[in-house]
Amino acid sequence: MKFIDSDFETSLPDQSVDETELLRVLAQNDGTSKPGCESLGCDGNNVQLPPDLDHRDYVEIEEDAKCRTQFDFESLGDRVKHTNVGSVCADTSRVVSCRIYTPQDLVNPKEIKIATLTCLPGYACRQDGARLTRFGDRKPTTHCVLNREISSWVIQRRQFGEKCSRKFSYSEIEEGQTAPVEFHLWSWNTASGLFEQLKWMYLKINGAYVRSASGISDWTFTWSGIKSSDILELCGTAKDNNPELELQAQGTIF
Repeated sequence: MKFIDSDFETSLPDQSVDETELLRVLAQNDGTSKPGCESLGCDGNNVQLPPDLDHRDYVEIEEDAKCRTQFDFESLGDRVKHTNVGSVCADTSRVVSCRIYTPQDLVNPKEIKIATLTCLPGYACRQDGARLTRFGDRKPTTHCVLNREISSWVIQRRQFGEKCSRKFSYSEIEEGQTAPVEFHLWSWNTASGLFEQLKWMYLKINGAYVRSASGISDWTFTWSGIKSSDILELCGTAKDNNPELELQAQGTIF
């Protein structure tokens, strides 16, 4: 993969968005998109606390251990314990959201603490699907993988209009050949560490809208037939002017 243009400057003017075209290329249930967090009930704006904390299918992972070691403490003879309620990628770091789960009288679903797991040199953060938390709901999780497996972009915060990645192409595709690429886009609140919906996410190839999704915070889809000469952009537009909103994207060539 190579970038076509220089680093995106936040001072550049906003780009207009053609919502008619976005509606025309809105992703349908054609097998090219994977279920995102909304369909799995793991959007950050839908935090609920089920009464039963003993969920048989729950399996502790590294993110839970990070919450415990960083935030657990003693209070009046009781051990106040924390657990993971989701994580998102931020460059090469895994932003882990933590919450108290016991004692139950201290549990506050809205009180989120942030911990960070940093990937080792040569590794990148990969945003993965939802997992069952200790609370019985489903939240996104992350892993560190060798950075040759994925290409990542941070699509920086922007108050108005669209925000796109730098223009890029897949120069490693042989001339005259095509290849499928799986794209993953996710938007999150940098203050809470939780996913937050965008108005639109979409892919542009050679300046044209080719695939879009609406009202979503987590979107994975595959686009076939990409050539080495194609110039691509991954973009998003926000519902409001939240200055803490950030969009990130990854692409994996097959």
